[in-house]
Amino acid sequence: MAEGLTEFIRAAMRREFVWGEFDCILFCTDWVQITTGIDPAARWRGSYDSEASAQEIIDGFGSLTALCEEGYAGILELSAQQDAMVGVIKTPQGDTGAVRSGHSWVVLSEHGIGRLRHDVVTCVAAWRAPCQNQ
Repeated sequence: MAEGLTEFIRAAMRREFVWGEFDCILFCTDWVQITTGIDPAARWRGSYDSEASAQEIIDGFGSLTALCEEGYAGILELSAQQDAMVGVIKTPQGDTGAVRSGHSWVVLSEHGIGRLRHDVVTCVAAWRAPCQNQ
């Protein structure tokens, strides 16, 4: 999984941030789609094209965490933080989607890919694929 995550992050570094196509939340849902074969953002993908229109969708759910809970329902389960999972973290700029990689959360902004050490941000919620052996 780590090798796949590393390649995913490298590929993301070469992509341009575009609202509704490749943004902070779709970065996370792209990883979920790669790892599970299911697109948790299928009904929202491409339906917005700006930060304001993305915020309208989020506001319809009450929060980014609530939107993610809806999108990940039946695909992922809430979990403690671990490698290769997706989450919502608090940053100085506000809540954002992130993918956990080692000791950091990888985030996408309009400025590109960044890493935030897990011990300097607050994880609001985190999800992982259910264990196949359960």
